[in-house]
Amino acid sequence: MGAYLTIKSGLKNEGWWKDPKIVDEYTFTDPYNDYSVLAKVGLSWWVDIRPRLDIDRGLAEDELNYFIGLLEAKKSEICIEKIHRLNMLSVDEVNIYFQDRLQRLIAFLKRGMELDKKIYCSL
Repeated sequence: MGAYLTIKSGLKNEGWWKDPKIVDEYTFTDPYNDYSVLAKVGLSWWVDIRPRLDIDRGLAEDELNYFIGLLEAKKSEICIEKIHRLNMLSVDEVNIYFQDRLQRLIAFLKRGMELDKKIYCSL
């Protein structure tokens, strides 16, 4: 399990979960383990993001702007030592993986702002 974010406007068609392109464009999952991109930049879904959700578990436009700014500011702070030791991958490989995940999360949040002005979070 992990944080599961959705852009609801893209999930209106019945059977959307069967289309990998739709799943990739309108959902983002970040696990609650060593592979969490949020944890790698020193943030927590529960401490830093959950208090900012509205009653519908959504991040409205102003909160999305805050979240994007927070992630942009922490791009260079990825801590990968634990993952590096676990997987025996090179530091460069692990860094590339998490930089890509961080960029995908930021792009997802921006896409949500453009389409819905809101992202829904299951935490």
